[in-house]
Amino acid sequence: MEPLGKVISEIYEQWGIKCKVKDFDAAVKRLLTLGAIDRPVDILHSECWERCTNVLARDVLVSATSKNLKSWGKVMKALQRALEEQETWAAAQQCLRLTPKLGIGASTQTAFEKGHTEEERVFETDKLSRSAFGSDCAEKERVLETDGFSQAAIKSAGAESERVLETNL
Repeated sequence: MEPLGKVISEIYEQWGIKCKVKDFDAAVKRLLTLGAIDRPVDILHSECWERCTNVLARDVLVSATSKNLKSWGKVMKALQRALEEQETWAAAQQCLRLTPKLGIGASTQTAFEKGHTEEERVFETDKLSRSAFGSDCAEKERVLETDGFSQAAIKSAGAESERVLETNL
């Protein structure tokens, strides 16, 4: 569970969420004890977040302490933000693939049939981009350029955590 704790603490730092790793560990252990999750890495899947919240909310009535529920709330908030960032990142990447710029990279350039002039190519690419994504591509590009934390890093760290945990089980 230590690699998973490191991933979550990185997300905490990125979003300025104050939560101790020991509180995170306690919440995840309680979720395991209550049967809300089977493995610690299950918390990375958004499908189980509501179930975990409900189980911990019911546990507050039994245990008379809300510490685990509070910690889970912080974990879920951090994971939701990371998921939103991942979706924004994917949309921005798609947007950039459809609206290539000179010097960005030949692999992202759109191939056109012979006989089209350069002006027609630019017009078709711009038209395709606007029809597929609307006018929010510029905003997504801005988010992509100013984003300080790579979603790929979170994904690879999560995958590494899952791999380490599975080999330790």
